[in-house]
Amino acid sequence: FATSIGKCVLTYLPIEVANDILRWIASSFQSAAALLYDPCGLEDAFGRVMKRNIERRGCSLPGALPGGVRAHKERLERCGFTSAAALSMLDAFHHVLTSQERTRADECERLDELEEFELLMRHYALAIGTNNERDLHDATVGLLL
Repeated sequence: FATSIGKCVLTYLPIEVANDILRWIASSFQSAAALLYDPCGLEDAFGRVMKRNIERRGCSLPGALPGGVRAHKERLERCGFTSAAALSMLDAFHHVLTSQERTRADECERLDELEEFELLMRHYALAIGTNNERDLHDATVGLLL
């Protein structure tokens, strides 16, 4: 079983290069999974400001997918993963973490602006693709499905 984890990696590569990497992972291993964490929804007002702030620091985002969370799931499917799922980090925070984990996170970092936190978390996607439906089920029980 091969697993690839990308934390804001593909967004810094041209889309076709990123897609080539995903296609290679999906086709090179009998049982493979890609777990990705990347920005999404950069077309709305908050997303445009977020992107502009990143670019002001000298980082371009040539691989930022247009669209929301669904675009990440669809990309994985187009690149050869037979099963894929995706959700926003805000959904992950509310539906994947237990109430105890959310409380612990809140105690670590008290947020003054809950609205800003929610906006930011809506603009990041967690996506997983596998080339084996059983692997997706095993990897996402209680997580993404």
